[in-house]
Amino acid sequence: KDPVWFPASMSFSGAARGLEISAMGVLCSAVGFRLSAPGLLLALLTVNLSTVVPVSFASLGVYEAGLTYGLTRSGVPLPAAITVATAHHALELLGMTLSAAGYALASKMAMQRSPSRRSITSAQIGKDDPAPDEAHPQ
Repeated sequence: KDPVWFPASMSFSGAARGLEISAMGVLCSAVGFRLSAPGLLLALLTVNLSTVVPVSFASLGVYEAGLTYGLTRSGVPLPAAITVATAHHALELLGMTLSAAGYALASKMAMQRSPSRRSITSAQIGKDDPAPDEAHPQ
């Protein structure tokens, strides 16, 4: 509902895609193949299409197959494409794991600083509620 969130969200999404393409370009260069922007975009498109339907945990195998296919269509030999796809997926999983851990840690620290934001424990539920007979006298 806040008009600031949409542009911010789009900016972060665009930055994430830009970093993903950059990482793929660096990995391809590391194995000796420099791809053009359209080649990198084709590889990114194929991996995104291949992982639309989740068929395995963390898209293991499907992600690598989709990216390998896109990279080979862009001119990267199969062994190098498999190497890039595996390394790229490992980097993405590491990044997601670290960001989730960081978010969990930040949330925990925020909860410790602010007692009013702590969750209600099961011992506190119903503490001040009237007994069932008092709530609905017959």
